[in-house]
Amino acid sequence: MARHLSPTAQLLRTSRVFSLPPPLPRPATEAKTRFGFRDSDTATLPYPIRQAIATPDSSLCRGDWGLKRPLPIRTTTEASNPSFQITAHDTVEHITDFEPTLNHVRTLEKWQQIGLAVERSDMQHTVTRSPVSAFEDQYDNTVEKPSADRQTSGRPRFPIRWKYSGPWTGNMTDAEFAHFLKKTKAQKAEFEQHLRSYFRSICLRHKSTSAAAESKHTEKMFYTWLANMSEERFVAYMGRNLQDPKTSFVYHIGQYVEEMDGEPWSQDIASEANEVEQNFPTAFEKDLSKFMRQQVKVMRGDKTLQSELNREIRNFLDMPHPPERLNLLASTDFHETAERQDPGPLSTHPSAGLSYLRTNSVLNNHPLLGPQNSRPPVEARVLRPRSVMIRSNARSTLGVAGVATLEPSGHDNDDSVMDIDATKFGGAKIWVTPVHLQIKPDARIDVKVERAGDVPVRIRQGSLRPEFQQTELPRHGRFQQQLDSKPAYGYSNLVGQRSKRSDPHEETVMQVLKNMTRNPKKSEQRE
Repeated sequence: MARHLSPTAQLLRTSRVFSLPPPLPRPATEAKTRFGFRDSDTATLPYPIRQAIATPDSSLCRGDWGLKRPLPIRTTTEASNPSFQITAHDTVEHITDFEPTLNHVRTLEKWQQIGLAVERSDMQHTVTRSPVSAFEDQYDNTVEKPSADRQTSGRPRFPIRWKYSGPWTGNMTDAEFAHFLKKTKAQKAEFEQHLRSYFRSICLRHKSTSAAAESKHTEKMFYTWLANMSEERFVAYMGRNLQDPKTSFVYHIGQYVEEMDGEPWSQDIASEANEVEQNFPTAFEKDLSKFMRQQVKVMRGDKTLQSELNREIRNFLDMPHPPERLNLLASTDFHETAERQDPGPLSTHPSAGLSYLRTNSVLNNHPLLGPQNSRPPVEARVLRPRSVMIRSNARSTLGVAGVATLEPSGHDNDDSVMDIDATKFGGAKIWVTPVHLQIKPDARIDVKVERAGDVPVRIRQGSLRPEFQQTELPRHGRFQQQLDSKPAYGYSNLVGQRSKRSDPHEETVMQVLKNMTRNPKKSEQRE
């Protein structure tokens, strides 16, 4: 007897698409105008919120999309490469609700065809600092505690993360922020333990410096040995079995001295090290608490963004750090920097899957002209013309591969962007070259373009100038020419030119020979 299956289990058995990710929150599409805020329910969202699905042609003709029921063939076969997003698997009317997603799918295909590397939007680039790629190992990291690598100066450098589990307080409302503070107050004991582990190595190094000043070499070596321990190893050392000699300080340092000097420790130094180690657990807890209270008082006076207390609070709550461009404002207070606009952390991967290139240092190789010094230009549609009367419309808005961007500055005398020109098919268009591509913290695409030159546009259109067009090469050889028109194979052009300067009587002789060849009977009768 077959085992009874629930309706959900039967659906999973008969369906190939049973695990679609949940939709993302709908982004705000309100636009601020002179008459207030304007919103549209049918406007294209800045990024997709549902996964797009597709099906091969063999299944498309049957309406099979791997769902519970087939989709209408007449609706799904209108486009050449259809793709849809599922808004509801099974409604109360027993239908599958779906919507087309060609707008976002075509945008992705266009930018992958353009082939422009995505740069980090949260890292400022200057004249001396080139743009940072979204796939650099130093910044493309999601590990909470990554391993540090050494710089040339010898200081450890930790990779910067772009994903955090903690919240960003910049977009919180007053009620959400009050709830966050109430929840954070319950973690006071855990934060104190976090500070103790942070000040542990600092306190041990401070004790090592004090012991060196007092010429206590054994204590200095002991505190330095403890300061180099990791947190897990230090906790294991504090809770070790005192009867095990292999976990003691005397055992490890004794082996180190024997390897370096080749001589065993003296009995006096070994007994002194054993005494320091026995008195350490009880005295260190008291000294660490006193040292931590003193340091916290000093840290509270520093109200800058780069203070140690601010950094440790963010590390404990796993909150995003301030943007790099605000690091230069380390001397300013929180109240001053709070008024500055902070876009917040990245809500998605710095590339957003738009491109997987790491650099723009590539050359476009033309099949006839060879490598080019610029990228192939693309056509940009004029979405909003330039207006001299309205200050906010001083630069026209262009549409490049499904993304709206501003017109590059420095072309005020160009009249091609002053009007939409509805009489032309597709509207007014100009040729531009994309140079910078970034993903903003709110997951919007930011593009910087430049006006394309005359030569790249002609190359893209295929209408090259005569001096750039490929000329037909002269053909040589007897198999590529008529035998009675040019010199035979092996003769140069100079020889051919000299052959034309023959005796003036040669033409008369050749004419007589031709007449004799054409009328042989008449020549015999004359004889």
